[in-house]
Amino acid sequence: MLPICLTRRDQPPPPDVEPLPLRRLIGLAPSSVFACFMAGVINTGTLSLLPLYAVDALAGLEDRATSLAAIATAAVWIGGVISQWPAGKVSDRVDRRLVIALMVGVSAVAAFLLGLDLSLPPLLILLLLAIWGAGSLSFYGIAVAHIIDWAPPAKIPQVMTGLLFVWAVGSMIGPLLAGLSLHAPTGARTLFLVMGGLSLLLVLAQLVRRASRPPAPEDLQEPWSPTTPLLVGRGEVDPRV
Repeated sequence: MLPICLTRRDQPPPPDVEPLPLRRLIGLAPSSVFACFMAGVINTGTLSLLPLYAVDALAGLEDRATSLAAIATAAVWIGGVISQWPAGKVSDRVDRRLVIALMVGVSAVAAFLLGLDLSLPPLLILLLLAIWGAGSLSFYGIAVAHIIDWAPPAKIPQVMTGLLFVWAVGSMIGPLLAGLSLHAPTGARTLFLVMGGLSLLLVLAQLVRRASRPPAPEDLQEPWSPTTPLLVGRGEVDPRV
């Protein structure tokens, strides 16, 4: 930080940016907005209470709860990291909404398997967690790429900011739903049953939108690049702006 803060160069003038109302953001690509919202609900809700699930499901693997939480979280993120580039590159050649539906559908299958039976072998549970992460932690960036395909280049910073707001709203709702699910008679595994149901809802929404609106023309599509909800500032230095 010090070399950057002590530079003698003047600060560049702040851009004169018009706000982008949520209504216009939804008008650009409603499937992307809904996908970013559901990314906040599903991913934040699941990851917030994943340690509690791990303690119940992996009780036979180790005795320490801290180790269980770390192993389960590592499995989820390894799956998410591995799937980022392949899914993104495929979405450059196939309708991005179809790729989102496929990735979320995979995570939904893994979620239902995790939620239906806690007596699975520990290694199989870790594999299913990795598959869930591969599907559920990869679609946010594809949703961002889809809406950027339709957005004017000068509006990319506002689009990124708006999507982060939508994701943040979902990330407040997700942990609440996850916490309520733990009070069900089925216990911690209800977490994945609920999130699997929400994933199916997202799959249906993507397929409905794909049937009602064709993908962006090839000359408007921009190459996918990895994006997370925490990199909203990236939009202001995007070379397309």
